[in-house]
Amino acid sequence: MKQYIQNGYLVTEYDSGAMVKVLQGQEPKEVIPELPKNPIIELQKENKNLAETVSKLTIENKKKDSMANTMAKTIADLNIRINKLEKEGK
Repeated sequence: MKQYIQNGYLVTEYDSGAMVKVLQGQEPKEVIPELPKNPIIELQKENKNLAETVSKLTIENKKKDSMANTMAKTIADLNIRINKLEKEGK
C-alpha cells in the first residue's frame, strides 16, 4: 500500500490494485476494513492534543513558579528575622 497527495486528494493505492481518493482533510466515507485513517487528520488531532497538553503544563509551571517564589520570599523573611533576633540576643 502507498499513500500520496494528488490534486488536493489523499490517494491510497492498495497492493490488490484498489485505489481510494479522499479530499485532503476529510475522512474516507467508504466502509472498507483495510482503509487506513487519513494521516493528515490524525496528525492534526495529535497536534491539537499536544498543544492542549503544553498549555496545561505551562499553566501548572507558572503556578509552581509562583509557589516557589512565595516560599523563597518567606524563607528570606524568616532569615532576616532570625538574624535580627540573634543580634538582639548577643
